Amino acid sequence: MVSTELYGAEWSVVGAGAYVKRRAGSRLIASQETETIAQLEADAVMLRRACLYPGLFPTLAIEQGRASRGVWQWGIAEAIAHMPPRSLARLARRVAELSPEHCRTVLTLGQHSSAHAAAKELYVHRNTFTQRMDQIQLRTGADPRVGDELAELLLSIYARAAMGDLHIFDAS
Repeated sequence: MVSTELYGAEWSVVGAGAYVKRRAGSRLIASQETETIAQLEADAVMLRRACLYPGLFPTLAIEQGRASRGVWQWGIAEAIAHMPPRSLARLARRVAELSPEHCRTVLTLGQHSSAHAAAKELYVHRNTFTQRMDQIQLRTGADPRVGDELAELLLSIYARAAMGDLHIFDAS
């Protein structure tokens, strides 16, 4: 394993199957296993860009020796990390009126794509979940039960986190 601090982040290159020691409360981004130096270089360029927005990435909750990332999704974070700040600000405004609880509800729905499974994950009754969906629609004008509107809300929540206005991915 090789580690160094670069661009305000600790970078580690490890072999396949190796374990990186992590501290609770730290943020970790792990790229896919790479076969070539070119793939590793492409990942490094993307991760360098991602370092500009630390709020996009989860802090680690170490549970039984394993990292828990909750509802965080790498693909969305990667897309947001490549957006210009003006676009992020525009997206973030869309969900500025949402509480962290409402944002977590949208993220959970995005993870499960099923209202029943999302309500179960959040430990709320399905009627409570439906009420939250209605409140989210009222505050944003977007219905999270509709696929493309859910996708837009997810991007907006990640943009708000990237702007540092929402600390939704911090370990609790």
